[in-house]
Amino acid sequence: MEQRMHPFFRVLEIFSAFFLLNVMWVIVSLPIITLFPATCAMYHTVKGWKKDGVDPNVWKPFMTGFKKHFRKSFFVGLLGFLAGGLLYLDITIIYMNEFPGKTFMFALWAIAALLYLFVLAHLFPVLVNSSEGLFKNLKTALYL
Repeated sequence: MEQRMHPFFRVLEIFSAFFLLNVMWVIVSLPIITLFPATCAMYHTVKGWKKDGVDPNVWKPFMTGFKKHFRKSFFVGLLGFLAGGLLYLDITIIYMNEFPGKTFMFALWAIAALLYLFVLAHLFPVLVNSSEGLFKNLKTALYL
């Protein structure tokens, strides 16, 4: 016979599971190149919690998600860093030079930067929930 847990302790258990998940994400993300795979692993873990309930054992689902989504999310991460670097290069060039269309170019850059941030924010859940190809996932994240 399973004994029911007091609601206060259940809340503490959920809080500690999320705390451990965030600590694991920070530790695994310390090498900057694993930021995207670690984020996909975090989404994978939370998706499992939503389906099956919060489990205090965080290590196994996190590492399973990390291994499962590593290749695709690592490649997406490299593309994301490259696109972010190009956006940074563009804004530095815009600020360093004086030319008649500077305000228009800054407006175009701002639109591109917002689009980049929106796609990046929606890309992780799409990568975890979809088994489609990279460009199909990018297109889906853009539509969201």
